[in-house]
Amino acid sequence: MTLSEELAESYPRPRLLAIDPWTCGCTECGEGTYKPLREAAPEEIATMLTGDLRNHTGITFTMTATIAAAIPYGGTLRTATTEHEVIISCEYRSWTVSPHLLGIPIR
Repeated sequence: MTLSEELAESYPRPRLLAIDPWTCGCTECGEGTYKPLREAAPEEIATMLTGDLRNHTGITFTMTATIAAAIPYGGTLRTATTEHEVIISCEYRSWTVSPHLLGIPIR
């Protein structure tokens, strides 16, 4: 690790406050308090959609939730195993997000 990388690691990172438009390059994005949508991680998208980060994107998001159940031979829904997937999409890309991050209760 170089000296500049070590110094960068030793400074606290700014707290993320908002997700900005896809192509944003404002001062706040450069400082790390805002993040352009193109760089946002799935967890950050979920945090934005639950209201804990500000949404400065100006676009509409779509959320698709899928629940798949595998019922074993001779079994019932009570013995089924389930898989859950949530996909959040916008005009630019899609993110697969854990339902738990969005506050969706899963049993």
